[in-house]
Amino acid sequence: IDASFNTLFVDDISIAEPPFVWPPFHEDFENNATNAGVIGALNGQNGWMAGAGSVVQSNAAYNGSQALKMQNSVASHLFEGTAPATNMQVTFNAWVRADDEVPESTPDEAAALFFVGANQRLVVYSNTVPVELDVVVETNRWTEFSVACNYAAQTWSLRVDGVAVADGLPFYSAQTRFSELTIIEKNAAGNHSYVDGVTIAQRFFTEDDTDGDGLLDEWEIFYYGGIWINPSDRCEGGIHAVWEAYVAGFDPTDPFAYFGIAGISAGTGSGHILQWDETTGRVYTIYWSSNLLDGFSTVLQSNYTGGAFTDTVHNACSEGFYRLDVELAP
Repeated sequence: IDASFNTLFVDDISIAEPPFVWPPFHEDFENNATNAGVIGALNGQNGWMAGAGSVVQSNAAYNGSQALKMQNSVASHLFEGTAPATNMQVTFNAWVRADDEVPESTPDEAAALFFVGANQRLVVYSNTVPVELDVVVETNRWTEFSVACNYAAQTWSLRVDGVAVADGLPFYSAQTRFSELTIIEKNAAGNHSYVDGVTIAQRFFTEDDTDGDGLLDEWEIFYYGGIWINPSDRCEGGIHAVWEAYVAGFDPTDPFAYFGIAGISAGTGSGHILQWDETTGRVYTIYWSSNLLDGFSTVLQSNYTGGAFTDTVHNACSEGFYRLDVELAP
């Protein structure tokens, strides 16, 4: 997928050198074991390949305390090629600046391709034809872009801040699987853009549930090869039920996959930062308790989207407990 804030969001089937990872993938550029998030050059962190103008910083962020700053730079991440015709969705947040330039060239093997063009209008590609939409991307604010690729139909769709702006566009080039994300920032006035909360996961295009067990047919077939699975069966890891994996959005056949808080950064004046693997289409509730015997009656945030949360209320507390719940978004 190829996006341009000028950001290009590129998906192709090229195979390059490791490191490879499998989707689902989440990157919030925070400093924890899952997302390297070290302040400074992005290149080499968490499998990213990036130019000198791509830097992890803490002056601006969509969630948590850090995000990627890009100035006349390219940032790419390679993935193990998904199975042919596996539908994928890529979501990210971008802080777009004015006076950006149109990319000088477009990736030959892109599946979905779009950029922010003249007068901040969104330009999408229908096959190889650029189409300017009557959609203005506001500058100096966070905007969510979500791209859904249907590899079986060879079409892609785009949502901006949750609103569908393009649907069923033919791929820029014929691709059968997802394997790469590339973001390009081209700026004419020395400005820069920010990127945060990159999430890549499988996307299901039908709501069919033939056996009425609450699990979409496409989901069951993707992970188990059929729709026979019982939602109450245990996942491969033995911790969660299949239904819980479905709701949380992780691979039930991965023995190491689970849902929970992946890391907590100790408060240093800005609060305690909680991180977890975010999945699109889910909402989260974060609880806090000073004593497990009292349960979790304090709700810090509900209906929350994102993979990081900063608790500034209990920053001075030396002891405490957090709980994270997940639900399918309404």
